[in-house]
Formats: sequence, structure tokens, C-alpha cells
Amino acid sequence: QDLLFRNTEYSAELTRDDAVTLCRSLGADAPTSTGTTQPVGHACDVLAAWDLRDNPGSVGALLFRRFWTHAQTASPSPWRVPFSVTDPVHTPNTLDTDNPTVQLAIGDALADLQGAHLSAASPLAASQYLTRAGVRIALPGGPGGYPATDSFGSFNVQNTAWTPTTGYAEAVPDFGSSFIQVVGWDSPNSCPTSVTMLTYSQSSDVTSPYYADQTRLYSQGRWVPDSFCPRPSGRRAG
Repeated sequence: QDLLFRNTEYSAELTRDDAVTLCRSLGADAPTSTGTTQPVGHACDVLAAWDLRDNPGSVGALLFRRFWTHAQTASPSPWRVPFSVTDPVHTPNTLDTDNPTVQLAIGDALADLQGAHLSAASPLAASQYLTRAGVRIALPGGPGGYPATDSFGSFNVQNTAWTPTTGYAEAVPDFGSSFIQVVGWDSPNSCPTSVTMLTYSQSSDVTSPYYADQTRLYSQGRWVPDSFCPRPSGRRAG
């Protein structure tokens, strides 16, 4: 349960510090792949202070996500040491800040945010959310695993398409955490302990109380407890 809602990005754990160093080397303006520049402002400090998580309130998550979206397309690789099947635990490693695509990724990220009316200091919830019954529900989690180019290393996956003018807002995830179940056998009476989560909730009927109930729980990092053992009366629950 803790692992899912830790919402960390392995790619960020490997590259964030190098990305901050690159950012601070750019000066006041960052070049972009279109030939223009973007004012850096406080972006480097935001990236340095980011908690490396994709929590709704995480400031810096959006900036890094757009940075890595561009940087990971670098050819032949965004890494100084690429992945090796002979050393899978320690590779890849070290961001290749000499690669031209990586060097432009900070500026491209800032341009993306500006186009979507966001800033480097915007929290993840400012862009990654759905509206249900008139209420905005922020979505935790980050990209990872599909397609293969989304190499973010997020365990709690929410793959949503980036729209240049609105960001990730209202983009229904097309891949990622949906039905989640965690089961353990550590209770004193030997009955299994279990919690579940249906991230998109149980009903598509907007008038139903189950239309957004579990989506709200998912947003808050909460779970639905399940019961598999007899109640005291002898009746089974669940």
C-alpha cells in the first residue's frame, strides 16, 4: 500500500540532480528546439526542491515530467551510461547533459508549461485532474510502462495525453492503475487482510453515489477495506 501511494519516479531519482545542474548552467534564458528561448526564472530552484513524487500537491512534478518527456527522446540515449543487460541493477545512469536534445529539454519543458497556462511552480493537481459531478478531483501517479517511450519508472501509473493548451487536465488516463488489490495473511486469526481500489469508481451514472466515490479515495491515497472472514454472527461478509 505504501509503495503504490509513494508516487515516486525512478527516472527522477536518477536524473533530477543532474537536471538541476544543467538548468543552472543555462543562465537567464533556456534555448528550445524551436530556436526560441524561455526565461528560466525560479525553475531550477523549483526542480531542486521537488520531493521526487507525483502527489497532487507536488510542486516541480509537472516541470520534470515535461523535461523528461523531451530528454528521453535523445539519440542515441539520454544517458551517459545506457542500459546494459550485463548490469541491469546499476544501468542506465548519469544524465548526458552534453546531448543537444537533453540541453534543450529544460527550455522545451518551460515552453510546454507556458502554452498550457501553467508555471514551473504549478503543483501536479493544477493539471492532472478529472471533474466529476462538478467537482475537480486531482489524480496522483505518473507515466510509466506504456508506451515503451514513457520511461518514467512510476509504479502508480497514470498515462494521460498532453494537450498543448490545457496540459493533462480532463484527459482520461488511457493506461495505468485501475483495479488495485493488496492482500496479506498477517492477521492474528489467519484470515486474509485485503484492501482494494477502483480508481475510476463503480458507476458511469452521474446520479449514482458510486460515480466518483473511489476516485475521490484514490486522490486522497485511501483504500476500501475488504472482508473475507465470518462475522461474529457466523455470516460471511464480502
